[in-house]
Amino acid sequence: GASISKTDQPSPNGGATTKAAEGFSFSSISSTGGFPSLSSIFGTPGGLVGAPGFGNSLSGAFTGAGTGSEEAAGKGQVMMSKEPVVTGEEDDSCLFSETSQLFEYEAESWRGRGKGTLRVLRSNQTDKARLVMKGHNGLHLLLNANIWDGMTFSPMEGTKHGVTFACINHAQQQGADADKDMKKDKLVTYAIRFRDKNADEQLEMFLSQTKICLENQPQEEPLAEKEKSEV
Repeated sequence: GASISKTDQPSPNGGATTKAAEGFSFSSISSTGGFPSLSSIFGTPGGLVGAPGFGNSLSGAFTGAGTGSEEAAGKGQVMMSKEPVVTGEEDDSCLFSETSQLFEYEAESWRGRGKGTLRVLRSNQTDKARLVMKGHNGLHLLLNANIWDGMTFSPMEGTKHGVTFACINHAQQQGADADKDMKKDKLVTYAIRFRDKNADEQLEMFLSQTKICLENQPQEEPLAEKEKSEV
């Protein structure tokens, strides 16, 4: 193969000659003390030929300049657009909202169903009201029950900060048990308990807002089966 002789090599930019000892040297170090410039090695940018992917100019390759660079920048990119999140509560007014704990009366005992934000919502179109409770992450729907004509709220045993009521929880019908029809169209007894320092005020406000809703309900909740709700 070709070899490089140990002879003096002229400097490409007209400087002093350098000796290629065990390899080769592009040129003497520039006066600024840095590496040799690209132009001193490859020539002017316009003279760079056969560099795949760089076109005819290094500056065009790295800065995006050059013919068709704008079109290439847009290829292979997925443009994401923000879509509004539909919650089904866009036409509702929130009459009450506080943190509480949900219980379900099952097998002659209270079973905790989770903690979250309990809200009393009323439709701006029909005046129908409902109880909605979501977990703290806002994703898990714990309770979605209509406030129906004749619905009653009673004190929860063992605490002065809770109430019990019978309702059809439509949130359960949307969950994993929906296909089993275990509680579909069935009145089940639930309880809400407030735990904050101002739990007394929260309970009083909750009862006052539900009372207003009960006085203006247009129709009764349709029932297919009714469970015993007195606890």
